[in-house]
Amino acid sequence: MHTYNAVKQNLDFGYMLRDMDQFDGSIQEVMDMRKQDSMFLGGNITMPYKLDVYEYMLSHALCDDEAYRALAVNTVVARTQDMIGYNTDIMWIVRPIQHTFASKKQDVPEHAVILGAWGAAKAAVVACLKLWMKHICIANRTTDEADLIIKHMRHFIEEDVVFESIEYNVTKNPLILKKYLTSPSIVISSLPFGFKPSLPQSSMSFDVIDACYDNIIAVFDLVYDINASYTPLTKYITQKYPDIHVCTGQQMVVHQAKYGFEMRNLWSDFDTKELEDLFQKASD
Repeated sequence: MHTYNAVKQNLDFGYMLRDMDQFDGSIQEVMDMRKQDSMFLGGNITMPYKLDVYEYMLSHALCDDEAYRALAVNTVVARTQDMIGYNTDIMWIVRPIQHTFASKKQDVPEHAVILGAWGAAKAAVVACLKLWMKHICIANRTTDEADLIIKHMRHFIEEDVVFESIEYNVTKNPLILKKYLTSPSIVISSLPFGFKPSLPQSSMSFDVIDACYDNIIAVFDLVYDINASYTPLTKYITQKYPDIHVCTGQQMVVHQAKYGFEMRNLWSDFDTKELEDLFQKASD
């Protein structure tokens, strides 16, 4: 996706995969690449190194404020001789939400339920705060991790923001979520709904959606499959509840790539729709 857009814009730019084994697992060696090559613009960090890079950046005072809030770094950008750590997962979530409601000529709802408390869920909470949401509920298999996120976030929130955490393993009564989905509400899912082999985090039943659909205005799925346009969750909602707006993980990751180009001052005419179509063709 990055390479395609660079070629289209005639940019002297290369985007390549580098394994940490090539650096002997040394984060310091990665961070020194700018000093060795003035043309090096930065890079994206994938799991399982987001936390390690975050801790390195934090210890060297090279961590962006929003990455600090999200407790993870997934992008490093060269600024003079130093690399600064950012978290583009936040804008990966913010921009599709803004785009969705701007196109509907509606205000972004003040209520959100985040399904799951791992991975990008922390970035989802930061995104909700950035969008001035006033009621954020984290539904997780246990409340321990969700409560840790809330404790961390309370350092950055205003008093009128309400945080709640609930256990979703009580889905024998999925209506428990209904009181947290005050219409209009959005759902942000970081859970691998319906994927096999089944993971513990994917144990939430689609019954939850069935029980609460009338209070859900939009669903944003943070999970995406490069080989399929829709995850089981987005396919289920699209087929059964066409009135609920669905933003797939594939659509969201295109917004994230565009933001990455902007951060590196490379963006001129990044066509998100064209790249979404490319994703679609690749998965068909």
